[in-house]
Amino acid sequence: MDTATMSALEVLALVFLLGFFFGRVTKKDKRNARKSTAKKTTARPMPSAPPPLTRVEMQRMYPTAKQEALVDDMKAKGLLTAFDIDLLRSNRNRRFYSDLIDKHIVEYRKVVTEQEAHKKAQKEKAAAAAVPVSAPAAVSADSDKGLEKGKWLDFDHLPPLAEFPIVLRDGLFSKREYAFYRVLRRSCDKKGLKVCPKVRLADILDVKTEDTEENRVWFRTIAQLHVDFLILGKNDRFSFGIELDDSTHDNPEAWKKDRFKDECFNKTTVGLFRCREIMSDADMDKWIDEHIEIAAVRKALKS
Repeated sequence: MDTATMSALEVLALVFLLGFFFGRVTKKDKRNARKSTAKKTTARPMPSAPPPLTRVEMQRMYPTAKQEALVDDMKAKGLLTAFDIDLLRSNRNRRFYSDLIDKHIVEYRKVVTEQEAHKKAQKEKAAAAAVPVSAPAAVSADSDKGLEKGKWLDFDHLPPLAEFPIVLRDGLFSKREYAFYRVLRRSCDKKGLKVCPKVRLADILDVKTEDTEENRVWFRTIAQLHVDFLILGKNDRFSFGIELDDSTHDNPEAWKKDRFKDECFNKTTVGLFRCREIMSDADMDKWIDEHIEIAAVRKALKS
């Protein structure tokens, strides 16, 4: 192969290499240009200010009428703390009211249930009181404020011992009362409470009057009545009383005595609750827990 031919081949090879090199550079530049363009087109725009709230949206921020009424009722029943009331002044929004209601709704329902049950019982007993029956002498307003003298034994002139009309009772409880007492005591023992059975009203309540005769009438009355069970809490303080009702309470005379007991306890911070069934241990635990809370709310409301 002569020299001219070799030179021509070298020139062709050189041209080919240069074309290949510049072709790759051009492709790379095009790719970079496309990437730059894509970045520019996909860049996020600057966020704009949110549109102003509409009137409907503004209204949704405030509590509803039902929420306000419920919170006001909770406040009236003394369920809200001073801290809750302070927050109410500066947090008039729906979310805060919802959280406040969730916080106190269980306690609120228990108080409402107790109040409704009490009102129902009062109506039933008021209807029964309309039946013309003789009132107990101790609560009668007639004849010297209900006092009938000569009702006490004369300790200076007692009969001989053989003539004492005294016999021993079969026991402190009836069968039904004992069954209730056993379950009640097991439940109270778990909670650090004490159960005192057959406690006279005179051992729980006191009579405050400057009228000597009136004092005597009221004391004799409460000394003759008792609650079936008295529950003592911390430091042996009165927690609440329990009356185990049965069919013997379903008559106008018994209703009068029950109403008198209820009203006496309503004058105090101690609640008197009524029950008609012998519960299982689990049900008694739940019943005691509920009435401990109700008694605490009642005490706070009446203090």
